[in-house]
Amino acid sequence: MFLSAQNIKNEKLDLFQYNYISEELHNQLTRHKKVVKGDLLQVRVGGAATIGQTCVIEIENDFSIYVSLCHIRLNEKACNYYIFKHLQAEA
Repeated sequence: MFLSAQNIKNEKLDLFQYNYISEELHNQLTRHKKVVKGDLLQVRVGGAATIGQTCVIEIENDFSIYVSLCHIRLNEKACNYYIFKHLQAEA
């Protein structure tokens, strides 16, 4: 699976529709860091209504992400749901 900004909706990961890439490209894109359960994904490119939308990954699945998403991994001392709620708060 190859996820993009369209897959972050209403503070959740939406897997209703997604694209596929080759295993070779997936391995290239994830060779340094893979998205794992507990990581955050945030929309960084798109319209004003979607930029900043964030979700916590709650599934264990192997996927790649498009450049429209920002991958955030916190250290074990940080609470991912606290940071998630903070990122969703309006200034």
